This record gives sequence, structure tokens and C-alpha cells, in this order.
Amino acid sequence: EVVAEVGSISNQGIVFWDDNIGANPRYAKALFRALIPLKKWWTSQTTMASIRDDEFLQLAAESGCKALFVGLESIYQPSLDGANKSHNQVQNYRRLIERAHSHEIAIQAGVMFGFDGDDRDVFARTVDTLGDIGLDNATISLMVPYPGTPAYLKLHAAGRIIDDNWRHYNGKTHVVYQPKQMTPEALLAGYEWAKTQFYSPGHIFKRLSISQIGLWWNIPRNLGYMFGLTGEVRSRAAMHEVDN
Repeated sequence: EVVAEVGSISNQGIVFWDDNIGANPRYAKALFRALIPLKKWWTSQTTMASIRDDEFLQLAAESGCKALFVGLESIYQPSLDGANKSHNQVQNYRRLIERAHSHEIAIQAGVMFGFDGDDRDVFARTVDTLGDIGLDNATISLMVPYPGTPAYLKLHAAGRIIDDNWRHYNGKTHVVYQPKQMTPEALLAGYEWAKTQFYSPGHIFKRLSISQIGLWWNIPRNLGYMFGLTGEVRSRAAMHEVDN
């Protein structure tokens, strides 16, 4: 049914909006084999476990996969361990991204700031690390302790929740809790700096010089993010005016 629907779509590009298209490897590989004759281009989301599977990557590439989103989250291993994401091993980031690149698949990573292990150096270290490993793109966010989650309960019990306006729990415009190693203002400023630096012309050049994946679409994609930051700043300013 999925293949029939994809085949009925006239667009060349497809997004499989699945939180983890590799959650069932047998199904994913069967899907990729069935997609090959359609000659589509597609992207989706998965975990680093899929990037360790060469057959998964090979079939994904043959079926038209151009990029995969994976949640790296942090370059600090203790932060990953504390978030129950120890299956991400920072020491393997470079090798796994190189593996995806060897199949001509770009990697877009989810990156988050605001873990208790994050200090004031985390922003520059993260940007430098992601540049050195040739990461194609990143979606950079603030950690959000959503109500009902263990993170929220922990922070609330410690008296560290400082904002109960749920409109601010968006991971982009507000820090809603007291960080452990810096002020909320410093966390927000560092997050803003990291986004701007990651999508600066020099950093784009550095990352894509290492990646070399689909430069004819990867360069415009990065520039789109760079120019999009300007609109994001305007939207954020408007939101603050409404709040005030």
C-alpha cells in the first residue's frame, strides 16, 4: 500500500514522516527494495542503529534516500547517558557519519542544549565538533521539560521550573527552567549563537567540504537555513512584543 501510494504521487521527492523508519529493519529493507523501481528521492528519520547497518544504508541509497535525520542530541556522553540515550556513543559519531556518506546519504542531526552537564563551553565545542565530522545539517533546539515527563518532575521537585506559560515550551524562544551551570539568559544566548555559527558561510563551507554529498542540493539547503534564521529572529521579536 505504501509503495502504491508513493507511485501515485507525481512529485519526485518524498518525505516518510516516520519517527524511526528503521525501527523494524526487516520491514524497512523490504520497503526499500520495493521502492527501487519507482526512482524517487526520499528522506526520513531514524536512529544511529540504522546507520550501523550497511545493508540498511545500501538499500536506502538504492531506493533513492538522499538524507536521514538522526537525533545526536549532545556531544557530551554523560548528557546522553542521563537522558537514557546511551546507545548514542559520541566517540562513534564521525565514523557513522562517514558510513552514511559512503552511501551518498546526507545526515541531518537533532542537537539540543540545556542538559545539566552543559556548561558555557558546550556551544563552541558542539559547533566545532559538528564541523569537524562534516555534518550536513542540524536542527538545533533548547531542552524542553514537557509536563508529565521525568525531566519536568525532576526540575519541578528541585524548584527549577521558572516559567509555566505553555506557549514558551517550544524549544526555540524561551528557557523555561533554571539550567544547572549557567543562567537562563546565557543558555538562550548560547543557543542562538550556535545556530548562527553553524549556518555561517564559513562553517557551511567547512562542513560540506568534508561531506561532499549532493552539493547541488545540499548547498542551497544550508543557505536556506542560513537565510531562514533572519526570519526566525523577526518572528521571535514579534512573539516577545505579544508577550509583553
